[in-house]
Amino acid sequence: MKFPELSDEQFEKLFMAVINPSQSSKDSSYKFAFACFLIDYSVESSHNTASFSTIANYFLRNYWKFYV
Repeated sequence: MKFPELSDEQFEKLFMAVINPSQSSKDSSYKFAFACFLIDYSVESSHNTASFSTIANYFLRNYWKFYV
């Protein structure tokens, strides 16, 4: 997966649209797990691409935090 080049302002707007329940039809913890992936991966990696297996590993690790 290749991430698009976005300004900080564009990224923040997109990020908030994804996790903000008032701008979305559903309120689910998977959104927060995916948001955690984006944050964790951006801190831990200097790559601007991620394989689906990497996304899955981060996502599942974060998703289960909400149910433990």
